[in-house]
Amino acid sequence: MRRDMRKTIDVLVGVVLVTLVVLGFARPAAAYPPGTALTITASKTHVTSSETVIFTANHAKPYTSVKFTYGKSSKSVTADASGVAVVALKTSGTGAWLAKAVNLSETATTTVWAPKISLNKSSSKPGTSNSVKVQYTQVGSVITVIVGGSTYTSTGAGSGTVNVAFTTPAKGKYNVFVYVGAQLMATLKLDAK
Repeated sequence: MRRDMRKTIDVLVGVVLVTLVVLGFARPAAAYPPGTALTITASKTHVTSSETVIFTANHAKPYTSVKFTYGKSSKSVTADASGVAVVALKTSGTGAWLAKAVNLSETATTTVWAPKISLNKSSSKPGTSNSVKVQYTQVGSVITVIVGGSTYTSTGAGSGTVNVAFTTPAKGKYNVFVYVGAQLMATLKLDAK
């Protein structure tokens, strides 16, 4: 009887050890797969100078700290079981802002653009040339200016300045709408006199 009891205990201990080993190596398939680099994405590519942006880091080691920095803001959050960390940070003015996520020894970056937009002349004579000056836009992005029912376009030039020329409409006061892509970035005032 003693021998049978000893065999039963040995079998149970073996089953417990095998179970612990198997469970110890089990990991969710999407959590920090080895060889997959940390990434960061932003909720928008172009934002206004004080807009809040949501950043997502993927492929962080689960349950570890991810430090986000964006302009003058920084915040650390803990990655979830899938290695995802999310934070909302406010834009610190106009410019090309580098956003960074750091997890353990890995770093990922992305750029968010907060255009600086101004009207060359806030008052101009009907039929004369005027322009909207736009700085800090992603290269190749479409910049659209709508004034007095007419549309004018150009493409972004990174940190360089783009002047979108337009013809001043008939006498009156106008809103000048400036879009980058499909997003309205500014509404400027024009006095045509």
